[in-house]
Amino acid sequence: MSRGVGGRIPEAEVRQLAEVAPDGRVLGQRTPPGIQQAVVQELVPVDPSRIRVPVLAIYAKRTSPAALPGCQGDQEPPVLDACQELYDWMTGQLVRSEALFKAIPSRVQVIEMPDANPFVFLSNEPEVRQALMGFVSELPR
Repeated sequence: MSRGVGGRIPEAEVRQLAEVAPDGRVLGQRTPPGIQQAVVQELVPVDPSRIRVPVLAIYAKRTSPAALPGCQGDQEPPVLDACQELYDWMTGQLVRSEALFKAIPSRVQVIEMPDANPFVFLSNEPEVRQALMGFVSELPR
């Protein structure tokens, strides 16, 4: 799994995502199908104008479909299409996030770490620590 995303995945995350055999083989998803959809249906839209606290957003931004896990090297056309579709979806999510951040009346700082691992707090730990410390140091006391 770690090789697939291009960096270390926390063990607790693996245990939540996958059913793993005693020999380490991944047997399948741990969460039954439909649970993610049920969770998403229960999400409540956020009114960004009501956010009154400072916000720091750190993104592991991909710069191309080839930067996504499993999309490197020579791939079959269906894989390339899936990589492009996922990249387009992720890019759209970032655009929606940027619009949300612009509507927040409090201080907002967005940091992009191009091609970082999805677990950016592990793959780019020094940069994340520096960003957090810098953000916190500028907060009013």
